[in-house]
Amino acid sequence: MKRRTNTLAQPNRKGLRGSFRLKFLAVVLSGILVAMIGCGYWVLNTASGFQWLLSTTARISNGMLIIEDIDGTFSDMQIGKLHYQDEALQLAIHQFKLDWSPGRLFAGELLVRTIDVQRIEVYTRPSPDEDTEKTVLPDDLSLPVDISIQSVSVEEIQLYSLEDDQPAQQPDFSITGLSLRLDSDSQRYHLSHLSLNNSELGALSVSGHILTAHPFKLKSDIRLDNVANWGVTQAVLSGSLELLDIKLIHQKAPMRAVAVIRLDPFAQSAADQLKSLHASVTELNPADLFPDDPDIPKANLALQAVVKHNGIDRLVGRLALQNSATAPLDQKGLPLSGLSASILFTEEIFKLGNLRILFSDQGLISGNMAWYFGQSTGQAELKVSNLNPAAIDTQLQPAKIGGMVQFTGDTDTQHITIHLSDQALKLDASAVHATNRIALEQLDLRHGQSRLTGKGELNLGDDDTENNAQTFQFTGQLKQFNIADFVQGAESNLNTRLDITGTLSPELSAVLDYQFEKSHLNHQPVTGKGQITYEAPLLLDSKADFQIGSNRVGIHGKFGRPGDTLALRITAPTLAQAGFGLSGSLEAQVDLRGTADAPTFDFTIDSQALVLTEGLSVDNLSAEGHLHPKTLALMLKADELRSDGETQLKQLDLKLIGEKSAHTLQTRVHVNDEITAVLHADGGLIGLDKPDASPVWQGRLTELSVTGQVPVALQAPAPLTLSSERVDFRDARMSIAGGLASINRILWSQQQWQSDGFFSGVKIHSDSDLIPGEELLHLGGKWHFEAPASLSRLTGDIEITREKGDWYLPGELPQAVELQTLELKASARNGALAAQFDLNSTLIGEINAQLKLPALQAENGELLPPSTRLDGELNLAVPDLSWLDQLTDSALQAGGAVKLQTRIAGTLEKPVLQGDIRGEQLMVALLDIGLNLHEGELKARFDESALHIEQLS
Repeated sequence: MKRRTNTLAQPNRKGLRGSFRLKFLAVVLSGILVAMIGCGYWVLNTASGFQWLLSTTARISNGMLIIEDIDGTFSDMQIGKLHYQDEALQLAIHQFKLDWSPGRLFAGELLVRTIDVQRIEVYTRPSPDEDTEKTVLPDDLSLPVDISIQSVSVEEIQLYSLEDDQPAQQPDFSITGLSLRLDSDSQRYHLSHLSLNNSELGALSVSGHILTAHPFKLKSDIRLDNVANWGVTQAVLSGSLELLDIKLIHQKAPMRAVAVIRLDPFAQSAADQLKSLHASVTELNPADLFPDDPDIPKANLALQAVVKHNGIDRLVGRLALQNSATAPLDQKGLPLSGLSASILFTEEIFKLGNLRILFSDQGLISGNMAWYFGQSTGQAELKVSNLNPAAIDTQLQPAKIGGMVQFTGDTDTQHITIHLSDQALKLDASAVHATNRIALEQLDLRHGQSRLTGKGELNLGDDDTENNAQTFQFTGQLKQFNIADFVQGAESNLNTRLDITGTLSPELSAVLDYQFEKSHLNHQPVTGKGQITYEAPLLLDSKADFQIGSNRVGIHGKFGRPGDTLALRITAPTLAQAGFGLSGSLEAQVDLRGTADAPTFDFTIDSQALVLTEGLSVDNLSAEGHLHPKTLALMLKADELRSDGETQLKQLDLKLIGEKSAHTLQTRVHVNDEITAVLHADGGLIGLDKPDASPVWQGRLTELSVTGQVPVALQAPAPLTLSSERVDFRDARMSIAGGLASINRILWSQQQWQSDGFFSGVKIHSDSDLIPGEELLHLGGKWHFEAPASLSRLTGDIEITREKGDWYLPGELPQAVELQTLELKASARNGALAAQFDLNSTLIGEINAQLKLPALQAENGELLPPSTRLDGELNLAVPDLSWLDQLTDSALQAGGAVKLQTRIAGTLEKPVLQGDIRGEQLMVALLDIGLNLHEGELKARFDESALHIEQLS
């Protein structure tokens, strides 16, 4: 039988095998997918998976990324420290917390609930200058996902510069208290708020929105608040990125500045970016802007500037300034009375035309100034007319100076020439600044026969070569030079030659060579010649003599090397011969030996009726002492120390003796007939062998006593540390006015200062012996203040309260006011001060006051400058005014009830009161002048600085 073959079986078996492979592949892929999903779930939703992800990322970063203290999950993470580093950047983030929803990304939304950071440190290296491409307006600002950042909080951000591969010790810029909320969708970005603080700039707050579609319309409000230093700045941005309008308002009473600016931010030329500018400033006082610099002059300036487009790439405008409070420089004023100029700005030129600078007393400087961008050249030609030097500084002699001042130059070389004169005075000078060189080519100042000539040069060195030494030299000569021809001073006829040479770097050095011939000053002969050589850090070589009349000064010898000796001798029996407001006699001998690291010296000083400049005088002054390798000594006595004619100290005795490491200090200061202070201390200097650090005096205050109405006495020795960088006084117990005061600590350093302590049983005297001591008012209190080197961050509290006793009105028979409450409380938080005062007396009535100061800031040594803003209220209720009779010597009789309620605003210099005062059953009788009012009624109100009486009957 023929065998049949099943031709259909083969393909079926192959199909089964193929189907099996597909199923197997599907199973494998499904397994992989499940594994990936599982791994993804493990990574994204478990703490162990999240830690593995970040640890793996850090390992493969080759040390660029370091992550420490990982906790939480991918959606709710906490990182103790994250550190990133590359060639140009170092970034450290401390205590980072992120709560967000990764799953919302699939729905097209980035949702961040919170970002919290304790501190961010950013170290950057200066980037090389690079040519940047011109920016262009984008086509669209939308993102592929919507954004919702509900809360961002960063406690502190510090920005540092990387120099020589070492991080800077102090941050270049720091931010505290950063807070942010941001939302966006396909149509707009909305910044609900952005706030941050900087200790110097103040508190910044920003809000606004911008549309994502062209032309990107926007609106934003910005406020920078720094009341203590700079005032308050507000800015409103509107318009679009094609045409942006900015309105700025800055206020620091009484100064106010307003600027309205229109910009095209993406215009290709700088001249075309600014479309218009209108700016005005009123009541600007430069001294208010820099309160810590006493050399800044005072003025009352008003400024106006208008700039607008006049054709393509062409800006024209006008600048005007007026000063309504002109004063000479030596009177802390500004002699400038006005300035005006036309403005032209294009791509090729910036020009101030028709420039007029007006001074008080009709002085005028006029001309034109221009800078050409294409050629990088500039020129200025200024005409001086009728300029009176005495109007600029009253110490200068009056004159009417005219002439020309010309400037020409480019980026490499600048040249200035001056030709000024009046009938007798003439000044010719020229100087040039070229590459690495400044040369005074000519200086010729003449007034009749009086003449000063000179020339000099300063070589700035070359940083690109090994020879980068900065050398200088000046040669000058005086011929029949009369100081009184130029400044208010003594008549003179000086003939001298002066040569100065030296280097500024790499080490400072200088040689002074002078010689006087046939000279007179203040009608006294002047002689002297010498050479003084100085080399850093402190090497001296001197052969110098100088004599005016019978007053002689000599400096001879060397100092700075072992075995050197330098002697200073002053013999001045008649200082008045020298002029300059000096008088009296002075004898001084100083012998200086050794080196700067280990100096030794002996000195004696003796003077009689010594009068110095600015009204400072002392009747008798004697001092002698020495500083030797191991021992030191000082004895100082002074009688009748006066300032501006007023006696400041009647007598001062100071004695210091012992070794450097262990010595005693005894001081007795007789201030006046009532007050005498005695201070004793023992201790020693440490750190003298460390040239890079300031020496520190460390010891104990063993005695401190003060006599007077408030007597003070130290009860036990208290530790004391003094240096130029730190003062630390602690654990001091004192008796004060019959009570006890405890100073736990007084600390001052460049980084911080603090003070805390308490007092109790302090008696307030009323200058009457009729009141028993236990019935006097006893006060107690406590205090604690601290600040990190700046009053703007002062924090603390002080409290003063009545413990017992009463206050007595003065008089032959003192009357108690029957105090029930007397309390003063003050607190400071981040520099802002708040105070409250409460008094309740059966006789006087009730007084309640609250006062707030927005910020404390020392200005020119004043803790509370006159411009300090006030915010408070005062309430007073007096049931009977009869107690006023006790306060006057006249035959006054008063009575009736008074109530006062008022708000307090303005400044310490100009307080503003707003409120009302009411009086009932008032009685005022002054029998001496026949005034007798009874049953009076008073209704009045305060309106700023005025009192408006509505009813008085």
